[in-house]
Amino acid sequence: MVARNVTQINAKLEDHQVDYQPLMVELEGKISDHPVSILIDPGASLSYVIPIIVYICDLKSLKFKKPWLVQLATSAKRRLCAKVEGCEIKLAEQ
Repeated sequence: MVARNVTQINAKLEDHQVDYQPLMVELEGKISDHPVSILIDPGASLSYVIPIIVYICDLKSLKFKKPWLVQLATSAKRRLCAKVEGCEIKLAEQ
């Protein structure tokens, strides 16, 4: 298990400047018996998986009528076009 800080993010909320520096935890695990690296952000409200993992693990996805635009902890923005339900994640045993 590895814990690391991501680059500091400056955000403006309700005209107040705030600094946000989450602690991210990286774990090894499996989805559908395929090894994956899992990043855990305690400040996140949703979970995300990249499309290649959806394909490799043969996960069923449901397309949105309209894509969502989300901002990640690294301040990168991503467009989400679908969701995956019932994805079981197994964490590696230590």
